[in-house]
Amino acid sequence: MSDQDPLDGLYLSTSSQSQARAEAVLPAQGSEDVSHLLGTITIPNATARDEERDNYLPEEATDWIVDVQFPEGNEFEVKRLAQLFDKSFREEHGGLTLYGKDAKTGFWTYLISADGPTSVTGLKISWDYYSAWNDDAEVATAQKYQARLQAIESVLQANSIKAVVQPNRTTEDAAARTLFLSNLPEQVDRTVVFAVVAPEGKPFEGRKIWDVMLCLGLTWGDMDCFHWINPTGIGDDYYFSVETSTPPGYFLPEEIAMGRVHTQDLVFLFSLPRTAAPSVVAARMRKAVEYVQSRLGGEIVYMIDDEQYEFDSAIQEIGGIEAELTEHGFPPGSDAALRFF
Repeated sequence: MSDQDPLDGLYLSTSSQSQARAEAVLPAQGSEDVSHLLGTITIPNATARDEERDNYLPEEATDWIVDVQFPEGNEFEVKRLAQLFDKSFREEHGGLTLYGKDAKTGFWTYLISADGPTSVTGLKISWDYYSAWNDDAEVATAQKYQARLQAIESVLQANSIKAVVQPNRTTEDAAARTLFLSNLPEQVDRTVVFAVVAPEGKPFEGRKIWDVMLCLGLTWGDMDCFHWINPTGIGDDYYFSVETSTPPGYFLPEEIAMGRVHTQDLVFLFSLPRTAAPSVVAARMRKAVEYVQSRLGGEIVYMIDDEQYEFDSAIQEIGGIEAELTEHGFPPGSDAALRFF
């Protein structure tokens, strides 16, 4: 490798800019087209995320939701409600999200947003049961949830606002859900990893890697890695990605073009809870690594996290986790799973 730092001159860029950058130094098409090995994926009984949907509501699987029902015909200014549940309220009772039913449209939306409502006929207040992404996340007790409920009722009463306050779970059930979710990630937040390991002393050469990835129909771009793009709008943006354990862990077109990239492996991977139809994706990923092996040689290793499996055993394990996630309200690739994992 050159003494030159391959990270010098890197910058954030759009997808089109990245594509132009790559095509300036490397081929835009592979030497053959084997994209049929991956094909397309149909996800049954799934609904794509709709960025233009009318209602924006908290998620039952991840949020404790307190529904504040005003008497019919009553409207309240958003500014007034926002002041009731202000910074001091949040500091005492934890971060929350406010939703309002727009008096003009009748749709639920975030109470406070740039184009949000000015007055509402309903209010929902939600707290995350547990923030899996936060290492210091609180495991709230029933007493904590009870204090939140009482605080809402006290605020409304102190401001002469009549309303029925109804949580989606009792405070005891909310605490139980919180405890359960605090332990769930270590059981099901798994990464499926299929690696093609280069023969001893014969690392994979950059230009050959580039060609093989293009032949499979993969796209180079985000994080300077290769991806199988997911066009369905269900689950993560990519079905799987390809990186390497050889530093720096990704693929710079300029370095490949200059013959400076040689890797000890190619690592195909995806997040099991964030990927829709993970068993199907794993089966297609197997076809991809088998093609890579046929072109570049090496050994295929099937893993989930750091544990090695035979392929059939890996598929069985993936199916079991997929079923468990679905049972607990987090179908892989669903909005709930994307929010929590």
